[in-house]
Amino acid sequence: MSASSSNFSSSSSRPWQTLKKRADFLAVRNGIRVHASAFVLQCLYRSLRPSDPQTAASDVCRVGFTVTKKVGNAVMRNRIKRRLRAACDALEASRFPADCDCVLIARASAVDIPFERLVSSLDESLIKATRLHVAKRTGSGQNP
Repeated sequence: MSASSSNFSSSSSRPWQTLKKRADFLAVRNGIRVHASAFVLQCLYRSLRPSDPQTAASDVCRVGFTVTKKVGNAVMRNRIKRRLRAACDALEASRFPADCDCVLIARASAVDIPFERLVSSLDESLIKATRLHVAKRTGSGQNP
């Protein structure tokens, strides 16, 4: 079976790209954090960090997934990553902030939470991260 005829959604149809380099994961660590029951969302707008021209020119949101060994064995970690990727795929393209790198750090509850709740939690977290970014840029010290 060729790659073009597989049943998996291709990365070209996604409104987001995948973070792959360790340096990008480390840079996002210094950004905004939003805590949810199943994950922690970290976001960093690329306009706020000096980076190479390739990533600065891209206005597509990039998402990375982190699941530590504390969460469970390899089967459990892979299942959680698949659920988080599917939750990202379930959101509309407009929900992902442009020019932003996001990292989802999974918690153990991500495997048991109902999928609809996982998607809504991700949506709420992205909205909250955008609000925090706007508040940070405008200089207001209050949480929205």
